[in-house]
Amino acid sequence: MRSNSTPMLYRILAQTETIDIEAKTSRAMTERDAIEAAKKHVLHPETVAAGGYRPFVIRPMGTEHQWKYGHINYCPRCGTYIGDEMGDPEDEIANDDQEFECPECYAHVYVNIFRTPEEADEDD
Repeated sequence: MRSNSTPMLYRILAQTETIDIEAKTSRAMTERDAIEAAKKHVLHPETVAAGGYRPFVIRPMGTEHQWKYGHINYCPRCGTYIGDEMGDPEDEIANDDQEFECPECYAHVYVNIFRTPEEADEDD
């Protein structure tokens, strides 16, 4: 199971009656730090104080290493986070080629991430 203290990249989602907000952390941080960053940098203080935001969520996207090297973090069918099931977040191995059954939607899936933009930048 994922540890809340493992530094990861996060996606922050929030919404009001009229807009949806999606932000991503630019560096790895703990879940607690991601919550504080969302409060400080994403959610407008006046709207929060007035109760205008619905509860927001943060979702892990994987460690910086996993993201950079194409680690499989989500089921492509239902979007469930499966990064921990595809390997230990603290392990330096990125699992970028896998056949699996999603624990949420039970789809039998084959995923192969050939190359990420970050890897292409390294080659330049």
